[in-house]
Amino acid sequence: MHLSAFPEGEGEVVSELAVDLLSEETTPPTISVMADVDGVAVGHVAFSPLAIDSINDFQGYILAPLAQLSQVEG
Repeated sequence: MHLSAFPEGEGEVVSELAVDLLSEETTPPTISVMADVDGVAVGHVAFSPLAIDSINDFQGYILAPLAQLSQVEG
């Protein structure tokens, strides 16, 4: 999904980053959601956990990685 969603040369870097982020064992866990149209994956979004060391007890999420196909054949 991420490889197809970005231009040549950029897709490889983003895909590697997505795999790395989604492979991490985190607490709280990464939230990953896939969108489909008629059983075909057309988008993916993950909310990756974020901590800020300078703020005690802060936990949040960042919206990354995110990808969608620009065209859906059908």
